[in-house]
Amino acid sequence: MDTLITILFFASLIYGSLRPSWALAMIIFLFPLEQLMKVSAPGLQTVSFFFGKPVNYLIGIMSLLSLGTIILREMRPFIGFLNSATSLIILIIAWAMISIIWSQDRSGAIDMTLVCWPYFFLRILIAPLLIISIDELRKTLFSIIILGLCLSIFILTSPGFTGQWGRLGILEGTKMASNPLALGDLGGILVITAALFRIHNFGFLFNIVRFLAVLTGIVMVIQSGARGQVISCCLVSILLYPLSIPLKNVKNFILGLAASALFIIITSLAMSFLLDDIAAKRFSINELFYGASSVDVRYQNVVLLFNNWIQNPIYIIFGLGYFTFNSLSGGAFYSHVMIADFIFELGLPGLLFMILIFTFMIKSVIYFFGKYKDQLAIRTSLFALFGIILYLIIVANKQGDLWGSTPLYMFIAILGRLTYINKYEDGLLDENQ
Repeated sequence: MDTLITILFFASLIYGSLRPSWALAMIIFLFPLEQLMKVSAPGLQTVSFFFGKPVNYLIGIMSLLSLGTIILREMRPFIGFLNSATSLIILIIAWAMISIIWSQDRSGAIDMTLVCWPYFFLRILIAPLLIISIDELRKTLFSIIILGLCLSIFILTSPGFTGQWGRLGILEGTKMASNPLALGDLGGILVITAALFRIHNFGFLFNIVRFLAVLTGIVMVIQSGARGQVISCCLVSILLYPLSIPLKNVKNFILGLAASALFIIITSLAMSFLLDDIAAKRFSINELFYGASSVDVRYQNVVLLFNNWIQNPIYIIFGLGYFTFNSLSGGAFYSHVMIADFIFELGLPGLLFMILIFTFMIKSVIYFFGKYKDQLAIRTSLFALFGIILYLIIVANKQGDLWGSTPLYMFIAILGRLTYINKYEDGLLDENQ
């Protein structure tokens, strides 16, 4: 099977070079792809360049080639590139880099920045340029479902992935040599996209694919051991499902309730079937709130940051400096609560940027809902995008950090560009605004 996966990977690179929506899906699932190729084509992982493995470079080159097809095809390929959302994200990262000057862990902050900046470049500056319209968003969501489903099946059936302490990953000896949380994100994004997005052209066939994608995504997110992802993707899917399709009559209302009930039943059955004693203990209420990596641990991290932040008015204004938590905690890297990092490490500028981004997102949701509420095909596409963003916001505040949340920034930047393009087409903006 490893040979088949390797052939499919290179075929996907070629296809993605010609089809931007597929290229974007590969960027979205970059980390799971890295892990799958690590066990399927170890030769690609034995060579390491300055900024990462060959898999990263291959996907990066594919993305640039795909962007080239857009530049050749579109009259205004860069319209909306520096939209409000993308500009704010760039300002946040720039301020974080400036704050390294007074950070209590400058060397750690510099190292983290050097490791993460290529992902920032790919996901925030290149990826949003691959979507030029709502139609391209629909193609991307379709690609997410197909690629995510295939990736999940290959990972779940690969002997290279094994479970340890309730988490699925790649073991080297007794050490986990991969990131199970990336697999959790794969499953969560797959579940939300398949639950909320619809293509009526394919009818019954695509509904079967969606059902398989939801089922496989649930299995993947549970097997990853990522409790926050399991809870978040279920909540987001159930909450947004009635909004993605208007429940204007009794029949639709009943179907909506039935779909939500079926979703809960499938998740419960999957958890009871997949979780062994150790994994089941991780998902217990006691472990969730008071165990390792629990809500209580996050709370203590926030308290630690707050107590140091409040000691000096300068810190309140300018923040403690990016990556200071690593020094305060004795090597825990970051608080796992991104809002806390924004406020306490970046100070008032971080708080301001965060408020502006949330304000922008709320206005964009209201704008798109008002414009497309009666166009079902577009409405489901947009709510799938909203759902992914909401999911990643929740996840970022249980495991994320400033630099490591590039998937969230990417989807916000995509929303920002689509908002700009739509408002420009409506005559609400001029091209230079």
